[in-house]
Amino acid sequence: MVSAFLLILCLIPAASPAAETAKTDFPVVGGVVRSEKWIIRKEKGEEEFSGNVSYKNADYSFKSDWALFKKAEGELLLKGHASGVRLWPDGSKTEAFGGYARCLNEAQTAFLEPARGGQVLITHDDPKYGIWRATADKAFFDGKKNRLDLEGNARIEGENLVSLSEKAVYLHDARSLELFGRPVITGTRNNCDFAVSGDTATVTNSYNLLSAQGSVKGWVRKTQSNGTKLNKS
Repeated sequence: MVSAFLLILCLIPAASPAAETAKTDFPVVGGVVRSEKWIIRKEKGEEEFSGNVSYKNADYSFKSDWALFKKAEGELLLKGHASGVRLWPDGSKTEAFGGYARCLNEAQTAFLEPARGGQVLITHDDPKYGIWRATADKAFFDGKKNRLDLEGNARIEGENLVSLSEKAVYLHDARSLELFGRPVITGTRNNCDFAVSGDTATVTNSYNLLSAQGSVKGWVRKTQSNGTKLNKS
């Protein structure tokens, strides 16, 4: 995601120092960058975009109220309603929402922080394994490893399952979710309610396989089809 964003910004033609345009709509390789205002500071190697900033191509897109690209550092900063979308070759889609983002081109990484007083939001829609939704205090994306780290009060909701943990790591290629910091997982499966906690936990194939490690505790309670609890063990 990150490398594509930065690549298209690098390809925007240079202009004179502090040059400014309005209502920009620039065709570039693979897509178009749009904003209400575009300022180029050639002596600093910076390009600033403000007002409904957006970029979209076949695989990636982002939006924000304001953006700054630092060419020498290969760094892109997004502020104000920062969001991004990644369309995967397997047909799944990941969306991220926050207040501030910092993207690094060479490392192919991105840091996402929330607006003041809130949390970041991540949604993932997989045509084979279903949909999950996550919130956390901050998020980190690694484009080389196709990895997402959620840190601080991470809550993930999947089909008939909810996990709470201090940290969560999603590995897209393996379709696995690793939970740390005494995670608690609750859910419903095969006419049973259940809860499990441990020092760590791992969920794979969109919650079809669950395992907990270290000081594991939990319970399973069978229900009738109408949801009435029958027993507890």
